[in-house]
Amino acid sequence: MSLELMDLVNEKDEVIGVVDRNSKDFNGKKNVRGVNLSLLTEDKKVVIPKRSGNRRIFPNCYDFSVAGMVDSGEDYETAMYRETKEELFLDNVSLKEIAYLNPYKDESSMFLKVYIGYIKHKIENFDRDGISDIYYLTIEEIEKLLKSNPELFKTSFKVSFNLLKDYLKNK
Repeated sequence: MSLELMDLVNEKDEVIGVVDRNSKDFNGKKNVRGVNLSLLTEDKKVVIPKRSGNRRIFPNCYDFSVAGMVDSGEDYETAMYRETKEELFLDNVSLKEIAYLNPYKDESSMFLKVYIGYIKHKIENFDRDGISDIYYLTIEEIEKLLKSNPELFKTSFKVSFNLLKDYLKNK
């Protein structure tokens, strides 16, 4: 297994070290950085991938359109573009940051930047090793599914989803 190095940060999100994502020292760390992206179609549906059953964490769960960790030495936006390319094979998606979460102050498991983006067509190609399928759901359909079957989603999904809803409501 190759090294997946991430910066360790203090409560001000300043780099204080490095940790390997695959090491036992990483498990449960809140002083690392992550990114989430909600992609919306022109008809206001949210792109919701279903994680493959072979995933190490949250197998077979619904996920953000794109989610990932910020690599060591990388900034949030660069990580978001990299993850979008790796997971959905999309280049040049226009991103807008809608939230920044600090786990010492907010309901978040790590330092997290949340983005929104828009696409004009359905996604035909994607990382089929990590994603089993892609769904296009309205905000209302996601809310209903979250209420009736929250276990179908990654545990952190609700926080970013609520940020997305707030952003869209105030837009």
